Amino acid sequence: MDNPFEELLTRLDRIEEKISNLNAPPTATLPPEIINRDELRIRLGGVSEPTIISLEKRGLIPSLRIGSSVRYNWSQVLQALETRNNNKKSNTYASNL
Repeated sequence: MDNPFEELLTRLDRIEEKISNLNAPPTATLPPEIINRDELRIRLGGVSEPTIISLEKRGLIPSLRIGSSVRYNWSQVLQALETRNNNKKSNTYASNL
């Protein structure tokens, strides 16, 4: 017969693993926050509508066209602007070398 303590330790390990999985943070993601052009203008600190249209046409911010309406995924817009800003900083640094 096997050592009964080994069997208990194995069971305890399985129980601990299940408990730790219960305490793990949820992996569900939030749905994207889709906003219109007016809301985007407000969130960007009052940027003019022509500026937003220009950024959109030059491909600097992503947009969604739904019929004649234009919508924006807020997190993608932020990411695009941060990437653009980081690229500008690194280009400025490289040109100063």
